[in-house]
Amino acid sequence: MKSQQFLTRSIKAGLLGAGALLAIGAQQSFAHGYSDFPKARQAYCEEDGGYWSPSDGSGIPNAACRAAFLEAGTYQFVQAIEFSKNVANYNSQAAVEAGVPDGSLCAAGDSSKSGIDVPHPDWPAQNITLNSAGEFEYRFYASTPHNPSFWKFYLSKPGFDPSTDTLTWADLELVDEKSNVNVQTINGTRYYVMDVSLPTNRSGNAIFYTRWQREDVAGEGFYNCSDVVLGDVEPPTWSNAGNYVTQGINPSAGDQIWFRVFDSNGSEVVFNQFAISASNQALNTWTAELAAEINNSETAVQVGVLNNGTVSYNSNDLYANRVYVLNSNYTYQMDLETASSSSSSTSSSSSSSVSSSSSSSAGLCSSTQVWDAASVYNNGDLVQYSGGLYEAQWWTQNQSPADNSGQWQVWSQVGDC
Repeated sequence: MKSQQFLTRSIKAGLLGAGALLAIGAQQSFAHGYSDFPKARQAYCEEDGGYWSPSDGSGIPNAACRAAFLEAGTYQFVQAIEFSKNVANYNSQAAVEAGVPDGSLCAAGDSSKSGIDVPHPDWPAQNITLNSAGEFEYRFYASTPHNPSFWKFYLSKPGFDPSTDTLTWADLELVDEKSNVNVQTINGTRYYVMDVSLPTNRSGNAIFYTRWQREDVAGEGFYNCSDVVLGDVEPPTWSNAGNYVTQGINPSAGDQIWFRVFDSNGSEVVFNQFAISASNQALNTWTAELAAEINNSETAVQVGVLNNGTVSYNSNDLYANRVYVLNSNYTYQMDLETASSSSSSTSSSSSSSVSSSSSSSAGLCSSTQVWDAASVYNNGDLVQYSGGLYEAQWWTQNQSPADNSGQWQVWSQVGDC
C-alpha cells in the first residue's frame, strides 16, 4: 500500500512538474516586448543585471532597481518583455483601470512585478528632445509583433514627482494615440517606430506611460513606465526664401494671387490661390489675409519677420515681411492672375515685357535659346520651341512649352519664330 501511495505521489509530482514546464513555456511564448526609447524601467534593470546574487540585491548597480528587487524579487526583471494585462472590454477605460488599478500601473497590475512601481529618485531618465513639430521618435522593441493593435501614450501631469509619488491614472494625461503601426526591422531587430507628440511647454522629470493594446478576444494589453526629462525643443531653422510681396502687385476684384512654393525638383509643395474681392483688394488687407492663411495652414512655410526662431507677420511694415521655409532648397514665387487675362500673369519678380506681334518677336528669336528639358527657367525667361516664342510664368523644368502653355499654365506663347 505504501509503495502504491508513493507511486501515486510520484506520478502526481511528475504531472505537476510537467504542468509547470508547460506553463513556463506558454509564458515565454507570449513574451512581446517593451518600450525601448524611452526605455522602460524593467528593461533598464534587466540589462544592468546583478540581481541573481547576492540575495540582498547589493550586486544590482542601480539603486532604484535594487529597491524594486527588494520589493518583488527577480521575476519582474526576467519578464521584462511581459508587462501585460488581459482586459476583454479594452475599449472601456473604466475596465482598463479596474484591470490595472492605481498604484500598479508600471507593473501592469501584476503584484509579482510591483517593484517597478516603487517611487525612487534614481530611476534612469532619458532626455527627450522634441523637433519643431513637438514630436520625438518613439521606439518599442517588438519581441513578438501583434497586429491589429493600437497605442495610447500618456505623460504624468505637472507636479507629479517620480522620486516620491506612486503613479495613478489621475496623474496621467493622454498626449497621443496611434492606430495600427507596421513593425520595422532595424539591424536585425524588430521595432515599432512612430513619431509621438508631447507638450512643448513642459520641463523637468516625468513618467512617459505606454499602453499597447492588442485587438483580440483576450484583450491583451502591454503597459510600460519610462522615466524622461523634458524641456529640450529643437528650434526650427528657417531659411529666407525672399520678399513676401514686392511693389507693383495691384490686384482688382475678380483677380487671384497665386502663392507658390516649389521643392528642388520644381514640384509644388504649397499652392494657395487667393481670391481678390472688392472687400479685400486694398494692399494691406489682402496681404495680411493671405499671410494669415499660410501661417495657419502650413508648418514648413511661414510669412513674416523672423525673431528668435519665430516667424510673425508684421502688419505695420508690409515690405519687412519675408517668406521663410524649413527646407533651404525650396523656392517661392507670387503671381497675379488677372480675371481679364487668358494666358499671362504678373509676377512679384520683375521681368521685361515681350510683344506678341510676329514682327517684334522675330528679332528676339535669333537671340533666344531653344527650350531644353534639363534647364531651369524662372519667371520672365524666354525660349523658342517648335516655331513659337514662349515666356515662363514661374519656376519650371522639364515642362515643354507646347504641352504646358495657355491660361493658368507655366508657359505663355508671346510670338512666333
